[in-house]
Amino acid sequence: MSVLFPDPAAAIAELREDRLRGPLFSGHTFSVTHLARLLTSAEAEVERALRVFLGPVQVLPDDGDQSTRDALDAAGTRWITDPGYDLDPSFFLGERWGFLVLRHRPVNTVASIRMVYPQPGSAVFEVPTNWIKVDQKAGHVNLVPLSGAGALPINIYMMQVMGGGRTIPRMIQVRYTAGIANPQRDYPEMADLVLQMAAVKTLKTLMLPGSGSVSADGLSQSRNVAVADYQGDLDERLEGLRQAIHGVQLLCL
Repeated sequence: MSVLFPDPAAAIAELREDRLRGPLFSGHTFSVTHLARLLTSAEAEVERALRVFLGPVQVLPDDGDQSTRDALDAAGTRWITDPGYDLDPSFFLGERWGFLVLRHRPVNTVASIRMVYPQPGSAVFEVPTNWIKVDQKAGHVNLVPLSGAGALPINIYMMQVMGGGRTIPRMIQVRYTAGIANPQRDYPEMADLVLQMAAVKTLKTLMLPGSGSVSADGLSQSRNVAVADYQGDLDERLEGLRQAIHGVQLLCL
């Protein structure tokens, strides 16, 4: 189901009536199936370009049970798996406070964090939820012990002893929800951008010549079709949205 277009029929009607007009589209008819496919493709492409889920997505540890995934599928909830995070010996040293950078941002909520030693039948430590402090936009997590503070460091110490004091791979399993919680409210221009991209995709599927002429009532007029010009505008709009979502990205050489 589309997050941006909860009423697919209305979105397709808008694409057909408001976007696919003018001489470039005269004489062309588009099936509902074709337009629905282009709209879905455009939405997926925008999501990849922005590097963000356009709606809330459940992120599950990859060692989770199948029943949880089946329940989410039955409810129509989108989910992905996350391979977990390494536990290094300095996880609680200095000013780190159990610092993690989650892979998917923005973060809506963190449901659970578990410390799992990578061995079948080994002990699991469930981090109390009131210890979990989240910077939602950046996806940063800190663990700040508020009660029973000795339990976690002792458990972590024993697990690191078992691991020989080395970094233990994929020991930290996090279940959380990531993505834009309400794109219609937070980024109202996003739906318009997807519709524009779908219209440009329609132009590409027509495989129009780069130039040509049209005539009416004995008058002729040249016509140039430069899809790259439309794409350039899309790229500018995508970059503006990307900065609004993630902030200005710095490139260090």
